[in-house]
Amino acid sequence: MIDILFDQYQRYNNVTNIINSLRSSGQTFNILEVGANEHQNLEKFLPLDQITYLDIQLPDSLKDNPKYILGDATAMGFSDGYYDIVVALDVFEHIAEENREKFISEIHRVSSEFFVITAPFHSSEVVEAERRVNAVYKSIFNKDFIWLEEHMVNGLPDLKKLSAYLDSRGINYTIMSHGSLEIWEKMMTIHFIAAQNSRLGIYRNEIDRFYNQYMFDNDFVDNSYRKICIGTTKRDLISLPSIETNEQLRKQHSFMLEILEERFYVLANLNISEDDNAPKDFVQIFMDEGNGYSELNSIKVELQNNRQHINIEFEPGMIKALRIDPSNYTGTFEINNIRLTATHGDLISMEEFSMNGNWNLRFEDTFVFFNDDPFVILNFASQLSVKSLSFDLISLSKEEALISAIGHFDKQLAKAKLKDEANMKEIHAVRELLKEAKEKEENIEGEMQLISEQSSKRIDILESENKDLMSTINNYERSNILYQEKTEELHQKLIKIQQSNENYNNELNAIYSSKGWIYLTKLKKIFGK
Repeated sequence: MIDILFDQYQRYNNVTNIINSLRSSGQTFNILEVGANEHQNLEKFLPLDQITYLDIQLPDSLKDNPKYILGDATAMGFSDGYYDIVVALDVFEHIAEENREKFISEIHRVSSEFFVITAPFHSSEVVEAERRVNAVYKSIFNKDFIWLEEHMVNGLPDLKKLSAYLDSRGINYTIMSHGSLEIWEKMMTIHFIAAQNSRLGIYRNEIDRFYNQYMFDNDFVDNSYRKICIGTTKRDLISLPSIETNEQLRKQHSFMLEILEERFYVLANLNISEDDNAPKDFVQIFMDEGNGYSELNSIKVELQNNRQHINIEFEPGMIKALRIDPSNYTGTFEINNIRLTATHGDLISMEEFSMNGNWNLRFEDTFVFFNDDPFVILNFASQLSVKSLSFDLISLSKEEALISAIGHFDKQLAKAKLKDEANMKEIHAVRELLKEAKEKEENIEGEMQLISEQSSKRIDILESENKDLMSTINNYERSNILYQEKTEELHQKLIKIQQSNENYNNELNAIYSSKGWIYLTKLKKIFGK
């Protein structure tokens, strides 16, 4: 089980189960997570898949990270079906209502297999629960919780409108309900109360772990805080995980959660505080207005918890840089979800400042400082009028820091291994193609040799036949010449015969016409001869 906050576990474990249920044996996916934070939780749950993260704002530390893309989810610059799967976890409700259909259209267009979104949807019960939870936060910190405030500003999405739009587009979809609204309200209240005291956070972690390990699987109820929508036009969804709630286990675990909740409030009522004799640690924010940093131009916030949301409001004025001192002591800190607001109310883009500091090691949003007085500096490209700065600060124990570092490098090694395996597969494939090409080449050479030999034989036969034919033609020509000579000779003889015959006829006519022949003829008649 991955040990993260219960509401994050709800989102990421649900989408993991859905993706794995629609995965063929040995299949890996190219996945885009839209509206992702810096924690990269999805790859912790799906370490073998290729994960890319897209957000409308990125800190400088992530701009050169190939896993992150700066972009607008309502107008993504990817071709159709560029990713196998697109997921958006608790993002839909933060999209302005007029852009929600465009958002769904885009994540559907970019996904070749299917998309998954999770979000709270509008109902009187959900709205009231969020209002009460926000009131707890505001009672402690004297301000609205930033994400619940956005829910109130944008309005929660309408599930019927989403269904109607999916139907109109011919998109096959399934909607699942997860996360009891009652349990969500209890857990979020515990989170906000624990946020003011690091020692309460220790027991709150145990409550989160209990929910993740024992309650998650049986928390599929209709009256839920969160809905999950899976949409596709290319897949059937028959293999999605079946929802079978074990009511007996659910009741047992709900009873145990009540006991844990009661213990938590007992601890909270003990007014637990740090050792009064121990020096108090604090976050200190320095403003450089062009004259460097000074104690006079700084704001201190006492650290009450090892996981604390920091929000600083500034007096009007132009600021060149901000320095964040997360502690007075050496340690490992996560500084994430940095949010800067200008005096006119707009968010300051991550492109407008760079980040440096005196950390010794850094991986993603985790900073490791080996010396006291750690700091991270936000340098603005030009002086800006800053209204507020907010971020989440997590102080990691040595064990947590080691686990985080090991997890980071394990992921890098796993990806390197996958890349190496992919390269080896590609090399093997190329070798097979070369082998096949060589075999084809050898076959072609053999065929060419055979053709050449057959051609040579055929040429010899044709040449022989040609010689015979030429000899026959020569014989015919010689015979023809002899024939012509013989014909001419015969013609001359015929002429001579004709002349002789003519001479004979002339002589014969001369005899018949002579007086002697006439006299002889008469004597024959007289003598009867």
